[in-house]
Amino acid sequence: MREADGEALLQLDFRYAEAIFAAGGDPVLLMPGVTNDAVLETLDGWLIPGGNDLSPSSYGEQPHPEVCVLHPRRESFEWQVLRKFQDSNLPILGICFGSQFLNVAHGGTLHTHLPDVIGHNEHRSGFEEIDLIESSRLFGLGLPIRFTGSTSHHQAVKDVAPGWKIAAIAKDGVIEAVEEDSNRFRFGVQWHPERTPDSEATRALFAAFVEACRQWALIARSARMTAT
Repeated sequence: MREADGEALLQLDFRYAEAIFAAGGDPVLLMPGVTNDAVLETLDGWLIPGGNDLSPSSYGEQPHPEVCVLHPRRESFEWQVLRKFQDSNLPILGICFGSQFLNVAHGGTLHTHLPDVIGHNEHRSGFEEIDLIESSRLFGLGLPIRFTGSTSHHQAVKDVAPGWKIAAIAKDGVIEAVEEDSNRFRFGVQWHPERTPDSEATRALFAAFVEACRQWALIARSARMTAT
């Protein structure tokens, strides 16, 4: 959700949906503002896509001229959905903004404008070599230990949230993925896997996400049947 000529536009890159389709899942678009719990309870997983920036005040930083703050209606919605599923085992995958949001939501911080820290702007548009941490659960999903990812970000994780760990880094040391230190499917990737559909890393990541959603659906369905 973004502003254009004074109007709010609701847009989603269809490549997110295509990646879910390719992995055997059925994507459902959530509209910012949905408050009906019955709608949210139909979900088998939650993919948080890219977007504009979180307000620096949300993680204790000062405003920066390069920050383009997320539409408040979408930001409010992300917090609402997270509160709904925080204590469940619902699979959650954050991409770019989604990864940053998960980190901040759990007590981490961000570099407000990455070029000020690393001295270049290569992460904002292009491809980066990404190395997974061999001991990470992300690597355990079947992604290659090293691959090329499409990046489009000027912010990145600074301090990893308590209860989360670094799962991947770029060649310049920028954190490119974080994961919850648990058995739940809770991952945030800073690169854009949906933009490289033929990548082994992309196929493995979305296949694992859809499979986790499928397993959650079976568990949730069994629980509902038991309750009735």
